[in-house]
Amino acid sequence: ADPSVARPARRHVAPTVAALVVTALAVSNATLGSTAANALVDRFGVAGAATVTGRFATSAQYNRRDVIGYHVLIRTADRQVVDSDFRSDDFDVRGLGDETIDPEPGDVFTVRYLPHHPQDFVIRNDDQSPWARKLACARLAAWRDEATRRADAVKDPASRDEAVRARAAEQAAGCSP
Repeated sequence: ADPSVARPARRHVAPTVAALVVTALAVSNATLGSTAANALVDRFGVAGAATVTGRFATSAQYNRRDVIGYHVLIRTADRQVVDSDFRSDDFDVRGLGDETIDPEPGDVFTVRYLPHHPQDFVIRNDDQSPWARKLACARLAAWRDEATRRADAVKDPASRDEAVRARAAEQAAGCSP
């Protein structure tokens, strides 16, 4: 080959691809960060029991509502007690609906956490923990109350049947008033 002939410049593809991957990960983390992290912790985490021990002010607002912080103690699967906290804007409640209802002081509930870092956790609201059962009973009571009001307003046998089904479901769940 003649050394006087200029070679075309080599393009460095690897740094460009790496930059694109890093940019894509940064954008996805900014938009889906907590959602994706919570899903991973929920899927691969270990179950533990937790109790809210108190609340604290955060001086923050989300959607014009004050953000509340909660102190929590977590009993891990290996029986250790871990001190942690969460905030009402963490969006870490997972399970059956009611994902914006946080446990209050004294509530006992299930968390899922990664064994090497139990301070970060998600809250489950669809199991048999006392708090999840309280939520389930509240949903059933709301269904019963609405069905009863409809039956009283309409005086229709179908509406009455709905109220009876709601009461039966509440009693079957052990939530009867």
